[in-house]
Amino acid sequence: MARQVWEEHLLAIEEVLREHPEGRTASQIKAALTTTPPRRTLQYRLKSLVDGKRIVVMGTGRRTRYRVPRLISLAAQGTIGDVSGRVQLEVVPALSREGTQIWEHVRQPLTARRPVGYDRAFLDSYRPNETFYLSQAEREHLGEVGRPGVADQPAGPYARQILHRFPLHLPRTSPRPHP
Repeated sequence: MARQVWEEHLLAIEEVLREHPEGRTASQIKAALTTTPPRRTLQYRLKSLVDGKRIVVMGTGRRTRYRVPRLISLAAQGTIGDVSGRVQLEVVPALSREGTQIWEHVRQPLTARRPVGYDRAFLDSYRPNETFYLSQAEREHLGEVGRPGVADQPAGPYARQILHRFPLHLPRTSPRPHP
């Protein structure tokens, strides 16, 4: 019976996240649940869902958000042996409408895509640091998006943020006696 109750709690968390595809913080999830578990219990359940790849975690620290992964089903083209139209599920990050269109185009088999050429003179006319393929506004936007939000912090907190991204298995201070 405990297993069923546990799964019901996990499903409730997933349902809250399905209603908000952009993701929710742990406190927002807790507020949306009908039965609110203690903070530590909720963290344990969220970790269990992430480890089981049932939800995706984005960000770190106070900016940590959880969301349900987006699933895209792709049908195989043609027949493979005696199996026809097999479906494959693939987890992809949340994409804009334009990004989704590009994703779907790139996922097509090469034979289904229309071949395109390129203008060799356009490529040859490029001079590094003199000419640009992107406009000034596009370059500034990409520079803003690519700049980490922690650049103005002192080295201590920034180093801790980087360190928290890596799982560390430190040796115990006192080794366990062998039986």
